[in-house]
Amino acid sequence: GLADHLRPGGFAILCLMGPACLWEWVWYMCHGKPGKAFRRLRCGGVEWRGIRVNYPSIQTVIKAFDPEFRLIATNAIGAFIPPSYAECWAARHPRMLECLNRLERRLETTWPLPHLADHYLLELERR
Repeated sequence: GLADHLRPGGFAILCLMGPACLWEWVWYMCHGKPGKAFRRLRCGGVEWRGIRVNYPSIQTVIKAFDPEFRLIATNAIGAFIPPSYAECWAARHPRMLECLNRLERRLETTWPLPHLADHYLLELERR
């Protein structure tokens, strides 16, 4: 239905949580919580506060918007930068956080980073 609201040449920007999050795997495995580490990989999503959360892959989303949209760019959000649940760690390591931020900005469009990030950003153009 989004295509009905955009002219050809118009853009849609989507930010989604993907199924594979390297930070989540490492963080929760180090804290002895393998169920949380790999929860995004569960078939059918995850129950959270009374709603079902799904984590579609980049390819699944691109396919869902085809043929009305074409992919322009894919960016990683939170591939190197720690997620909010690691805020205490990040606060104790400001120099490391700055290095991780610079690294992520430099490599955010490089494969496989968008596929391993907490979120990914898709820029789509209406055909």
